[in-house]
Amino acid sequence: MGPIEGKRIMRLDQSALHSVAREVLSRGDALRLCVHGSSMAPAIRDGEDLVVLPVDRGRIRLGDVVLCRVGTRLFLHRVVLVGRGGVVVWGDGLASPDGHVGWDEVLGVARGKWREPRPLALRSLPGEWAARARRALRRLVPVGGHP
Repeated sequence: MGPIEGKRIMRLDQSALHSVAREVLSRGDALRLCVHGSSMAPAIRDGEDLVVLPVDRGRIRLGDVVLCRVGTRLFLHRVVLVGRGGVVVWGDGLASPDGHVGWDEVLGVARGKWREPRPLALRSLPGEWAARARRALRRLVPVGGHP
């Protein structure tokens, strides 16, 4: 039986999703979201599930992907500037930033892509390729015969 067989799947509109996300994350719980759109491609693809954790304003750094509300919409976009009053976010695949988002509208921070049966770290593409190269090199045996 697959992970969703026998389970009810709910689709939430932006307003309901905002309310649910704010409630879950404010309790200190993690949220698993299926993202839609290409604004963060290639780092995050349409249909991928992300793990979003509660936000700690003091720990948000440049490059973090945050769940935030811009106008009436929710976005998972990358932080390109951190200030006292909030952050500036920008989708990787977009031509221009979304603009300033106040701290009260930054709901959480994405910390991984969910893959059954466990979450994978959300890495930058260069970091992911470097990790793959290190894993491949560990499997190599030197020509001298010593592992």
